[in-house]
Amino acid sequence: MKFTTILLIIALALYGAGWAIPPFQAFAATWIWPALIIGYAVLTYFLHRWLVRSAAGTSNAFVAAVNGSTAAKMMLSMIVVATYLLAKAPFRVEFSLGLFVVFAANTMALVISAQRIVRSK
Repeated sequence: MKFTTILLIIALALYGAGWAIPPFQAFAATWIWPALIIGYAVLTYFLHRWLVRSAAGTSNAFVAAVNGSTAAKMMLSMIVVATYLLAKAPFRVEFSLGLFVVFAANTMALVISAQRIVRSK
């Protein structure tokens, strides 16, 4: 299955899950929830392209790309959460937990794909 299809399935599942969990529905109704899902899917897509391109090079380049993609996602997540919390925006708990779930789901997809790339070499 193509990586973009996997990201689309994850995005739709996360969006649906936001509406399926009653305490989360008010946050899912805001523009922020779909923006988080789409933003992390796009970020994961570009990081995946970076991994695929680096796999053609040396093993060290691939490891650096994996570490760099992980660091980039973690730093971006920290900045997004800190900004949201410092802005004292509504739904702070839902935002933080939702961002963690979106981060984890996209990271799992990226790691599984990276493992497949390593095995195919």
